[in-house]
Amino acid sequence: MSRLQQFSLCAWAAICSSSLAYGQLTTATVSGTVTDASSAAIPGAAIRLENVSRAVARTATSGADGRFSFDFVAVGTYRLTVSQSGFSNVARSGLELSVGQVLDMPIQLEIQQQTQTVEVAAEAAALDTTTAEQVAALNESQVHNLPVAHLDWSNLLTDSTGATKPPAVTTLNSTSPGGSGVNINGLPSAGYNFTVDGTNASNNVVFTAFNVYQGVSLINTVNNDSIQEVSTARGTPPASVGGGMSGNINIVTKGGTNEYHGSLHELNEVSVFDARNQFLTARPRTTFNDYGVSAGLPVLRNKLFFFGSYEGAKLTTSKAITGGVPTPYLLSIAPAVYAPLFALFPKAPQPASPTATTSQYFGAASNSQTDANGVGSTTTSTRAISLPSVISAPVPRPTPRPCWRPTRGTTSTKATLQMSRTRGHPRTGPKTRVWP
Repeated sequence: MSRLQQFSLCAWAAICSSSLAYGQLTTATVSGTVTDASSAAIPGAAIRLENVSRAVARTATSGADGRFSFDFVAVGTYRLTVSQSGFSNVARSGLELSVGQVLDMPIQLEIQQQTQTVEVAAEAAALDTTTAEQVAALNESQVHNLPVAHLDWSNLLTDSTGATKPPAVTTLNSTSPGGSGVNINGLPSAGYNFTVDGTNASNNVVFTAFNVYQGVSLINTVNNDSIQEVSTARGTPPASVGGGMSGNINIVTKGGTNEYHGSLHELNEVSVFDARNQFLTARPRTTFNDYGVSAGLPVLRNKLFFFGSYEGAKLTTSKAITGGVPTPYLLSIAPAVYAPLFALFPKAPQPASPTATTSQYFGAASNSQTDANGVGSTTTSTRAISLPSVISAPVPRPTPRPCWRPTRGTTSTKATLQMSRTRGHPRTGPKTRVWP
């Protein structure tokens, strides 16, 4: 093998290794068994799995036992069609696939009386009987339509069983004062994985979190308009989400389709109906504005798609503050050298004791936060390529010449990699070229 081939092989192995090490499963699996009315397997049935929004289809053929399988299917809505000569066609539409889902469907074909197709709408949720993990998925409609404070998708995580948000304190059970962690199955928030499209997306170097250190961001990792699905794997998680004690939270971002779609929103929250702090004489003013836009479109129909979104948020609020300050009596007796220091403290009335040196101050201070988040993606739809089988023919096999010869007195072994290419010839038939 030449140096160029060796370098290419090593580079490809390194890329695959890095992808396996840091990537998580972001696809689904669709399988099933094709039988007739007597439950006998039907081999050779043509199966077609089509992505409804992108008009991209994959095909397969049932085996001798009637089984078929589609691996690494992207998340989305699909339509499955099964046909065989002498039997009525069967189509199942509305198949909603989520991350890590293994959908196994029994397909029964009836004897064809006339040309007809049986259409079955998959409205009920399919029960996964092939794996032991517990996966709770929130689809696009739930993320956008369920009411949540400040359009924060992380507030929806507690809708699934076994997930709770920790107290808003900086401890092992919370990664920030804003509570940017979640407890799964009673384990601390540091025990789960957080990924976006299968890639580690934790914004905290100390604990796993979907917000930066001390929770200063108003938008957690990605904006709501760019989310297609939020899935939480818990219980006995599969090896694809290994590395965490309690489970894995994965966000699948949107991609463009063959249809033009977009959104525009503005959210305004004010403190008109907020309660007044019992220690203040007036209600602190709070204003929250969240605005965003998203758009998806086909660049090349059925081949290349684009999606982009932007969201901005601004929070202006006044919070109650309290603390000890010097009293008028202390200011009157203190040396003049301390006057610049005492001038930094707010004024407070003298307590009941005329000689008290400290007093408790109650007031309000303003706080302003601004955040922005943008997501952009281009998606290509590729069709499956059928690779030709290697033709078995009595072609003379040359003896590979050794790459090197071990020195005398040593024992060494080395594997020799051979790459073969089969090609057709109009007269002499297939030939095989071997690179030793």
